[in-house]
Amino acid sequence: MLPPLNETQPLLLVALAAMSLGVLLAIIALLLFWWWEYRGFGGLSPISRAFARLERYTQLIGVHVGSQQTTLEKRRELQRHIPAARESIRTISDLYTRERYGGVSQQSGEDERYAESADKAWHRTRGNILRRWLWRWLPMLRRD
Repeated sequence: MLPPLNETQPLLLVALAAMSLGVLLAIIALLLFWWWEYRGFGGLSPISRAFARLERYTQLIGVHVGSQQTTLEKRRELQRHIPAARESIRTISDLYTRERYGGVSQQSGEDERYAESADKAWHRTRGNILRRWLWRWLPMLRRD
């Protein structure tokens, strides 16, 4: 038989349960982020991956670019909706156009400087997109 609980033990049990739930939710959030960020981009170059992520993430804020649009048309549409990321979107789309249509092969020792540029531009753009998404769902973050 278990000894009776004293006054502080129930509070400790509740605190332990809350911490366990918090850790579990954090792990689930990290797994969902990883799944969203990397799903389906395994064989892409860093530049193509940045462009594909750009198209995927902008759906979070209600921006849907059509597959029939050119890279330039997509860029203009995205810049119109996310003016704070204007330069980063230009960088990603210019590098993507260069890689995709400029005859530069993904396997031909891709210039690391361009890949790094695309990655940095993607991280800046992702931050802007996620802020817009949060503003959409959390009214207290809006600066209206």
